Amino acid sequence: MDVPQHVIRQLAALTVTPDEPRTDLPVILAVLLDDLTHTVPSFLGLTLTVVRDEETVTLHVLAPEHADTVATSLLVPLSVIGVTGSDGTVILYAAQPGALISLADDTLFAYGVDGQVILDRHLPDPLVPPGVTGPAELDTIHQGIGVLIDHGHDPQQARRILHRLADRHGITLHAAAQRLIDHPTDPDTERSTDVLG
Repeated sequence: MDVPQHVIRQLAALTVTPDEPRTDLPVILAVLLDDLTHTVPSFLGLTLTVVRDEETVTLHVLAPEHADTVATSLLVPLSVIGVTGSDGTVILYAAQPGALISLADDTLFAYGVDGQVILDRHLPDPLVPPGVTGPAELDTIHQGIGVLIDHGHDPQQARRILHRLADRHGITLHAAAQRLIDHPTDPDTERSTDVLG
Protein backbone atom coordinates (compact mmCIF):
# COMPACT_ATOMS: atom_id res chain seq x y z
CA MET A 1 0.00 0.00 0.00
CA ASP A 2 1.43 3.38 -1.02
CA VAL A 3 1.28 6.25 1.46
CA PRO A 4 0.62 9.63 -0.21
CA GLN A 5 3.65 11.93 -0.20
CA HIS A 6 1.80 14.70 1.65
CA VAL A 7 1.03 12.23 4.48
CA ILE A 8 4.72 11.27 4.66
CA ARG A 9 5.65 14.98 4.91
CA GLN A 10 3.05 15.53 7.65
CA LEU A 11 4.37 12.58 9.65
CA ALA A 12 7.96 13.73 9.20
CA ALA A 13 6.98 17.13 10.64
CA LEU A 14 5.58 15.41 13.73
CA THR A 15 8.87 13.61 14.32
CA VAL A 16 10.34 16.63 16.15
CA THR A 17 8.11 16.05 19.17
CA PRO A 18 8.54 12.44 20.30
CA ASP A 19 10.95 11.66 23.15
CA GLU A 20 13.03 9.53 20.81
CA PRO A 21 14.56 11.99 18.32
CA ARG A 22 15.33 9.21 15.80
CA THR A 23 11.70 8.08 15.58
CA ASP A 24 10.86 7.81 11.89
CA LEU A 25 7.06 7.88 11.74
CA PRO A 26 6.80 7.41 7.94
CA VAL A 27 8.92 4.23 8.13
CA ILE A 28 6.93 2.91 11.10
CA LEU A 29 3.69 3.52 9.20
CA ALA A 30 5.03 1.82 6.05
CA VAL A 31 6.03 -1.29 8.04
CA LEU A 32 2.65 -1.39 9.80
CA LEU A 33 0.75 -1.10 6.52
CA ASP A 34 2.89 -3.82 4.92
CA ASP A 35 2.29 -6.13 7.89
CA LEU A 36 -1.45 -5.51 7.82
CA THR A 37 -1.62 -6.07 4.05
CA HIS A 38 0.27 -9.35 4.48
CA THR A 39 -2.06 -10.44 7.30
CA VAL A 40 -5.28 -9.23 5.66
CA PRO A 41 -4.92 -9.32 1.84
CA SER A 42 -8.01 -7.12 1.29
CA PHE A 43 -6.77 -4.49 3.78
CA LEU A 44 -7.52 -0.99 2.46
CA GLY A 45 -6.33 1.45 5.13
CA LEU A 46 -6.75 2.72 8.64
CA THR A 47 -7.69 5.61 10.87
CA LEU A 48 -5.49 6.11 13.94
CA THR A 49 -6.62 8.62 16.57
CA VAL A 50 -4.29 9.50 19.43
CA VAL A 51 -5.22 11.70 22.39
CA ARG A 52 -2.26 12.95 24.40
CA ASP A 53 -1.93 16.01 26.63
CA GLU A 54 -5.56 16.85 25.76
CA GLU A 55 -4.65 17.13 22.06
CA THR A 56 -6.28 14.86 19.48
CA VAL A 57 -4.39 13.93 16.34
CA THR A 58 -5.84 11.67 13.65
CA LEU A 59 -3.97 9.86 10.91
CA HIS A 60 -6.26 8.71 8.10
CA VAL A 61 -4.74 6.46 5.43
CA LEU A 62 -7.44 5.34 3.05
CA ALA A 63 -7.65 6.39 -0.58
CA PRO A 64 -10.96 8.20 -1.19
CA GLU A 65 -11.71 5.89 -4.13
CA HIS A 66 -11.56 2.90 -1.76
CA ALA A 67 -13.90 4.31 0.90
CA ASP A 68 -16.98 2.94 -0.87
CA THR A 69 -15.41 -0.52 -1.15
CA VAL A 70 -14.93 -0.98 2.61
CA ALA A 71 -16.98 -4.01 3.62
CA THR A 72 -15.63 -4.56 7.14
CA SER A 73 -13.90 -2.64 9.91
CA LEU A 74 -12.17 -3.40 13.18
CA LEU A 75 -11.85 -0.86 16.01
CA VAL A 76 -9.22 -1.48 18.69
CA PRO A 77 -8.62 0.92 21.61
CA LEU A 78 -4.89 1.68 21.86
CA SER A 79 -4.96 0.93 25.57
CA VAL A 80 -6.03 -2.66 24.78
CA ILE A 81 -2.84 -3.33 22.79
CA GLY A 82 -0.53 -1.85 25.39
CA VAL A 83 -0.01 1.67 24.06
CA THR A 84 0.64 3.67 27.22
CA GLY A 85 0.65 7.41 27.75
CA SER A 86 -2.15 8.14 25.31
CA ASP A 87 -5.79 7.36 24.66
CA GLY A 88 -7.22 6.67 21.27
CA THR A 89 -8.22 4.02 18.77
CA VAL A 90 -7.17 2.43 15.55
CA ILE A 91 -9.78 1.43 12.98
CA LEU A 92 -8.75 -0.98 10.22
CA TYR A 93 -10.65 -1.25 6.94
CA ALA A 94 -10.87 -4.18 4.51
CA ALA A 95 -12.77 -4.90 1.31
CA GLN A 96 -13.61 -8.57 1.93
CA PRO A 97 -16.51 -9.22 4.34
CA GLY A 98 -15.24 -11.17 7.34
CA ALA A 99 -11.58 -10.45 6.53
CA LEU A 100 -10.90 -8.98 9.97
CA ILE A 101 -12.58 -11.67 12.11
CA SER A 102 -9.39 -13.70 12.65
CA LEU A 103 -7.42 -10.57 13.52
CA ALA A 104 -10.13 -9.54 15.99
CA ASP A 105 -10.10 -13.00 17.59
CA ASP A 106 -6.29 -13.01 17.78
CA THR A 107 -6.29 -9.56 19.39
CA LEU A 108 -8.87 -10.61 21.97
CA PHE A 109 -6.90 -13.76 22.79
CA ALA A 110 -3.43 -12.17 22.81
CA TYR A 111 -4.38 -9.29 25.08
CA GLY A 112 -6.99 -11.07 27.20
CA VAL A 113 -9.69 -8.48 26.62
CA ASP A 114 -13.41 -8.88 26.22
CA GLY A 115 -15.81 -6.67 24.30
CA GLN A 116 -13.46 -3.77 23.59
CA VAL A 117 -12.53 -4.88 20.08
CA ILE A 118 -15.43 -3.97 17.79
CA LEU A 119 -16.16 -5.39 14.34
CA ASP A 120 -18.15 -3.78 11.54
CA ARG A 121 -19.53 -0.69 13.26
CA HIS A 122 -17.21 1.99 11.91
CA LEU A 123 -17.35 2.79 8.22
CA PRO A 124 -15.10 5.54 6.87
CA ASP A 125 -16.39 8.90 5.75
CA PRO A 126 -15.75 8.97 1.97
CA LEU A 127 -15.24 12.74 2.11
CA VAL A 128 -12.26 12.58 4.50
CA PRO A 129 -9.00 12.72 2.54
CA PRO A 130 -5.85 10.89 3.64
CA GLY A 131 -3.69 12.91 5.99
CA VAL A 132 -2.89 13.99 9.52
CA THR A 133 -5.42 16.26 11.18
CA GLY A 134 -5.51 17.93 14.55
CA PRO A 135 -6.27 21.22 16.14
CA ALA A 136 -4.63 24.32 14.70
CA GLU A 137 -2.95 24.75 18.08
CA LEU A 138 -0.85 21.64 17.41
CA ASP A 139 0.52 23.18 14.21
CA THR A 140 1.42 26.33 16.10
CA ILE A 141 3.22 24.32 18.78
CA HIS A 142 5.26 22.53 16.12
CA GLN A 143 6.16 25.84 14.51
CA GLY A 144 7.25 27.21 17.89
CA ILE A 145 9.46 24.18 18.38
CA GLY A 146 10.86 24.87 14.91
CA VAL A 147 11.81 28.42 15.97
CA LEU A 148 13.71 26.98 18.93
CA ILE A 149 15.45 24.47 16.68
CA ASP A 150 16.47 27.39 14.47
CA HIS A 151 18.02 28.92 17.60
CA GLY A 152 20.29 25.86 17.82
CA HIS A 153 18.36 23.56 20.18
CA ASP A 154 17.74 19.91 19.43
CA PRO A 155 14.08 18.76 19.26
CA GLN A 156 14.01 17.42 22.83
CA GLN A 157 15.51 20.63 24.25
CA ALA A 158 13.11 22.70 22.16
CA ARG A 159 10.07 20.90 23.58
CA ARG A 160 11.34 21.31 27.16
CA ILE A 161 12.09 24.99 26.59
CA LEU A 162 8.60 25.58 25.19
CA HIS A 163 7.02 23.95 28.27
CA ARG A 164 9.20 26.03 30.60
CA LEU A 165 8.50 29.23 28.69
CA ALA A 166 4.75 28.58 29.02
CA ASP A 167 5.12 27.87 32.76
CA ARG A 168 7.30 30.93 33.32
CA HIS A 169 4.74 33.27 31.76
CA GLY A 170 1.66 31.40 33.02
CA ILE A 171 0.36 30.79 29.49
CA THR A 172 -0.59 27.75 27.41
CA LEU A 173 1.86 25.89 25.17
CA HIS A 174 -0.04 27.27 22.20
CA ALA A 175 0.34 30.85 23.44
CA ALA A 176 4.05 30.35 24.19
CA ALA A 177 4.61 28.91 20.72
CA GLN A 178 2.71 31.78 19.11
CA ARG A 179 4.87 34.23 21.04
CA LEU A 180 8.02 32.56 19.67
CA ILE A 181 6.63 32.64 16.13
CA ASP A 182 5.56 36.28 16.35
CA HIS A 183 8.74 37.51 18.05
CA PRO A 184 11.59 35.05 17.36
CA THR A 185 14.22 37.72 18.09
CA ASP A 186 12.42 39.46 20.94
CA PRO A 187 14.88 40.06 23.84
CA ASP A 188 12.52 38.35 26.32
CA THR A 189 12.28 35.34 24.02
CA GLU A 190 16.06 35.25 23.63
CA ARG A 191 16.54 35.43 27.42
CA SER A 192 13.97 32.69 27.94
CA THR A 193 15.64 30.32 25.48
CA ASP A 194 19.11 31.09 26.84
CA VAL A 195 18.15 30.66 30.49
CA LEU A 196 15.87 27.68 30.00
CA GLY A 197 17.94 25.82 27.40
